[in-house]
Amino acid sequence: MDLIATGSQETPDRSSAGLPSVRHSSYLSSIETISYKHALGGPDPALWETAIAEELAAMKKHSVWIVESLPAGRKALPTWGVLRYKFDSSGAITRYKARLVARGDRQVAGIDYDETYAPVVKWATIRTVLAFASAQEMNSHQLDIVTAFLGAPLDADIYLQLPCGTICNNAIVK
Repeated sequence: MDLIATGSQETPDRSSAGLPSVRHSSYLSSIETISYKHALGGPDPALWETAIAEELAAMKKHSVWIVESLPAGRKALPTWGVLRYKFDSSGAITRYKARLVARGDRQVAGIDYDETYAPVVKWATIRTVLAFASAQEMNSHQLDIVTAFLGAPLDADIYLQLPCGTICNNAIVK
């Protein structure tokens, strides 16, 4: 199990719920990534199934993919489910979050993409903005945009393997 944590304050009450202990800080939520097998075999499988169903429903709502035959000479990228707990500042679980992502490490340059760009903010910028807001006695708020990138246009066709559990042509993909 991969664990990503920030800060140094230990959350003591998590082991009693059968969950691993994580660290958290007051300004960032801890993120714990777990496997599909662990999620469905753990204490809250129905909550994980709901999170997965919500992710697939959002993809359907935003017409993220079109089911079609794979063209000759092309390979479908495998998909990967990312399952995470979202926590509040006290360490309590606030949300079960599921994301379906393409295995971009399997893409071939010149076939699946020509160039890449990912706008990512630097920590120094975040700290500067928060310090400025504090100095000006401004309020700051955090938010989570649930389906931020589902409708982003692509310049090239990317072929994905449908995730397990997806219903296609009245059959469930296994």
